Amino acid sequence: MSFALTNGGDEPLYLKGDPGSGGPEFQLLVSGEPVAAAEAKFCPNWCPERGAVMELDCAKPDPAMIALPPGGAIEVRWSGEMALDYAKSCRDGQARHCLQKQPAPAGHYRASFCAWPSYSGAEAGASPGNAGKIVPATPAGESVCIDAPFSAPTGAVVAVRFN
Repeated sequence: MSFALTNGGDEPLYLKGDPGSGGPEFQLLVSGEPVAAAEAKFCPNWCPERGAVMELDCAKPDPAMIALPPGGAIEVRWSGEMALDYAKSCRDGQARHCLQKQPAPAGHYRASFCAWPSYSGAEAGASPGNAGKIVPATPAGESVCIDAPFSAPTGAVVAVRFN
């Protein structure tokens, strides 16, 4: 499924870049509780079918903002899978944590997207790079957040409009 984010205002907006997916950051909620979208996990340590859980050492990328110009649109995809935390026992008796993908159960969800009027960190007035990303950058100003309710599973596109 996917979300179509549009900017119906006269000024550009900036969304936090997700280090896992590379697209705009969003939060999934079920009954008000957050759930982790599989694609939003940075450097995921997926559980192996067999054998020991590997230890990963990943350096987080610089924070990024994604530009959404006036009249612009961005598509955000979600596979419909959640990333659940598991502990697997190893031969040494120690539990090691890993993630397991699981299809999201059918039900009612909310996706929350936030945008900011500006950013800081990158050179002022810098033009967005690849896919509208501005690096390094963090949000500045007061955020505007939109909650988009939807039912899963669905193949529909959920519209999210910032005005």
